[in-house]
Amino acid sequence: MKRTSIYLGLAILLILIVGAVILARPNSTANNALVPSPTDEVSVAPSPSPSNSPSPTPVENEDMMSPSPSIEDTINFRVEGEPYSFSPDIIRVKQGDRVRIEFISTQGLHDFVLDEFDVRTEQLSEGETETIEFVADTQGTYEFYCSVGNHRQLGMVGTFIVE
Repeated sequence: MKRTSIYLGLAILLILIVGAVILARPNSTANNALVPSPTDEVSVAPSPSPSNSPSPTPVENEDMMSPSPSIEDTINFRVEGEPYSFSPDIIRVKQGDRVRIEFISTQGLHDFVLDEFDVRTEQLSEGETETIEFVADTQGTYEFYCSVGNHRQLGMVGTFIVE
C-alpha cells in the first residue's frame, strides 16, 4: 500500500511538471497568438500612441459622417530635417487618421510644410522640435517640404500618402 501511494504521488507530480513545461514554452500556439508580427516598412511605420490602441479604420461609406478620431487613435511620426532631406521621406496613413508629427531640425534651419492640410511648423534651428497634429481627411498623395530658402528646390521634400 505504501509503495503504491509513492508511485501514485510520483505519477501525479510528473504529470504536473510536464503540464507546466508545456504551458510555459514560448513557442506554444496559445502564446504565439498574442505576439504581433513585425511590419515590413519600419522607416515609415507609425509609432503607437501611449494607449496602444489600434489604428482607426477608414469610413466605408463616404456619404456617412464619422466622428473625429480621438486622441487615443493618433498616429505618431518623428520626422528629422537635415540639409536637403527628411527622414523618413515617406509617410503613409489611412483616411481619417489623426496624425501627430514631431518635427526635429537635426542640422541647420528647417521647417515642415504640408499645404493641403494647412500644416506648417515654425522655422526651427538645430536641435529644436515642434509637434503638429491634424486629421488626414482627404485621400491622395501629397508633397511635404522645407520652405527655408531654396531647400525645397534642392530636394528637401517628402511624400505624404493618405490611403
